[in-house]
Amino acid sequence: MAEKTTKTTKKSSDPLDFEERVVAFVDILGFRDQLKKSENLEVFYELITELKQIKDSENKRTSASFSALKGQISQFSDCILISYYTKPKKNTPYGDSPLFYALWRLAMDISLIARKIAKKGFVIRGGIAIGKTFHDDQSQMIVGKSFIDAYEIETQQAVYPRVVISEDLIQQLQKESSSLQDLENISCIKLDKFDQSYVIDFIGYTRYKHGQEKRYEDYIRNLNEITKEALNNSGTPIKIKKKYHYLKNLLEQLDDYGDDED
Repeated sequence: MAEKTTKTTKKSSDPLDFEERVVAFVDILGFRDQLKKSENLEVFYELITELKQIKDSENKRTSASFSALKGQISQFSDCILISYYTKPKKNTPYGDSPLFYALWRLAMDISLIARKIAKKGFVIRGGIAIGKTFHDDQSQMIVGKSFIDAYEIETQQAVYPRVVISEDLIQQLQKESSSLQDLENISCIKLDKFDQSYVIDFIGYTRYKHGQEKRYEDYIRNLNEITKEALNNSGTPIKIKKKYHYLKNLLEQLDDYGDDED
């Protein structure tokens, strides 16, 4: 008589820990083109050093609120990826709205990157999305729909020097109506009248952050110089000039635009 065998199915566990995260894909505009044309690599070395310092400082954060969001930051070439976990159960200043806190943290990081990059003569563009994502900065691995969505927003929708937030993320914030309003009130995000997209207000955030007055003045001066150089250079393609016209219009809307000029 044949022995009866019982087939058992092993429960497979996913080796990747997919979590609900907000993901930012940030690109340094003009980096690759300049790298191809330039024989002097010193500015690029300085830029990469700046980015490494930003990443190192982020990875050294030890506060309970930051740890609860499991912040991750990765960089390859001229692209920077940042993500935060959106569903911590405790240890955030906004226990009733961790999504608010995660996006606020992203706005802080992006504002810092934008200011540091401007010192080297570059501006940024990016996209932000939300969804199930695996992100490990040690292995430099990121997998998930939100990463793809953020990349597509950066490459297809943002177009200009701005960081656009996905409609899905805005809808989730609108469900927590106070979150959306609070983020606008503290100059983290704003509605871009150009196309009614919500964007990270990385200029406004630097402007209104306490103790950042000198940094803000230097930042605006750097952006003015970058914009003028691009627009006054006869060799700048029309497609590229459109991006800097957008930035020029943005700067002209500031009350203190041109205060540093004679």
